Amino acid sequence: MTEEAHNPNQPLSSYEDLRGSARGQAGELWKAADKEEASLGAYYEQLKEDPRFTEEHKAELAWGRYNQAKEKIVEGREKAGEQLASDAATYRRQAIPMPPGEGPITQDAQKIIIGQNEASRISKKLDRISESAGGPFRADRSAMLREKFGRGLEVGGTVGGCVCRAVLSVADEHGVEIDAVVDGFRRPRHRELIERANHAEYLQQYLGKRLAEPSFEKPPSEKARISGIGARALADDPGTKPERKGPLPRKTQSHFTKTFSRFPTPQPDEVSARRKRRTNKRK
Repeated sequence: MTEEAHNPNQPLSSYEDLRGSARGQAGELWKAADKEEASLGAYYEQLKEDPRFTEEHKAELAWGRYNQAKEKIVEGREKAGEQLASDAATYRRQAIPMPPGEGPITQDAQKIIIGQNEASRISKKLDRISESAGGPFRADRSAMLREKFGRGLEVGGTVGGCVCRAVLSVADEHGVEIDAVVDGFRRPRHRELIERANHAEYLQQYLGKRLAEPSFEKPPSEKARISGIGARALADDPGTKPERKGPLPRKTQSHFTKTFSRFPTPQPDEVSARRKRRTNKRK
């Protein structure tokens, strides 16, 4: 399937254009959910014109179909929104200039260690600059980070990638905007990715969060389902006998009962023998 491309700078004239501008899986999920909703609406219209059923039965059928389709439609739109958010985050990561073969995130253990050590050095230097800045003016931390980031791009390779990732980490730690650090190094392809990210975030507000209910009056079965009467029917059924609670709580086994129950209970023959021995002693 070919992916629909769209320039985010061009105005979109309708809801269909907005939906059509969504890329990849997000667009497919969005279209599938809308298709299900359109099918549901067509079923309502067909049901209204059907002379075979009473209005009460039409309401039963309409609300039954609504309850069947609601979860699928709402879940499909939620997944489309999650995918759009994921796409926007991916575009923003890809819009960060990095040395060839390197990215802003790595899973390589050795690169992570090198980046952490470099980040520690940059962070300490940034703290010294901030402490040494006197008077009413604050140290321009973004300028220092920009210089270090540019040096990482210039060095390139594994070392340059570690330096750039360290700068990004320190910027995040110190609350410096990433764009203020990297924007000057972006090329047209990076700026196009920023536009895509903005557009994906913009589309999320047009995804419906709820599904319109049928225009038919709620039937008794739907009102019972909402109020939970069906759940209480089992308790009211005379065939089921729930355990009744007495006026007083049950007595728990006492400590003494548990203690003496450890010893074996003497048998009748043993009791008789003990009594005979006592009698003989007295004589």
